[in-house]
Amino acid sequence: MIVNKVRIGPYEGANRTVARYKLHKGSLVFASGWVMSSGGYTVRNNGRFLPTDKYFYVIDTPSPTKWYKKLTWHHGAPKFARGYWHGGGYTNLIKGTHDWTRLSGWNNYTPGLKFRYPWHGYNRLRYRREGKHYLMCGYAEQTGFYEYYTYKKSQNSNKMYSGNTNGTHWSVRYRGNK
Repeated sequence: MIVNKVRIGPYEGANRTVARYKLHKGSLVFASGWVMSSGGYTVRNNGRFLPTDKYFYVIDTPSPTKWYKKLTWHHGAPKFARGYWHGGGYTNLIKGTHDWTRLSGWNNYTPGLKFRYPWHGYNRLRYRREGKHYLMCGYAEQTGFYEYYTYKKSQNSNKMYSGNTNGTHWSVRYRGNK
């Protein structure tokens, strides 16, 4: 099986293959499950084939189920992550298939006018467990793209960690609304 490294163009037709890699039998690769309009399945992997903002990887095959196990996504969020969370100056509300964020607290800039900042974030939320953390996939309405991030459960039920998809940087979130 061949994995193509693709440089991202301004539109899908302008994407260019810049390298090819041979995938050996028994290799562990996660694919997104979404077929690109030009053909092929995009690869999402924590190892060698990690997508960036300039490159992504595609496996060109008409029948992916013959060579890999399809990712199983669960709708919504993991049970431990549901509810209000705060940390780093932000408040998160994770409810159903939504993960919304806003600046914590009240507006203090306008005298006599007190309001909370508006919610924004991810809809169509899905998750899958990968080792000790949960890979989250949400649709960002503001950008129009699906984005990946991770949550990690803590021993303390009033604390969890959120981070990037590599699992290299974690920030603490505490239960409750601010």
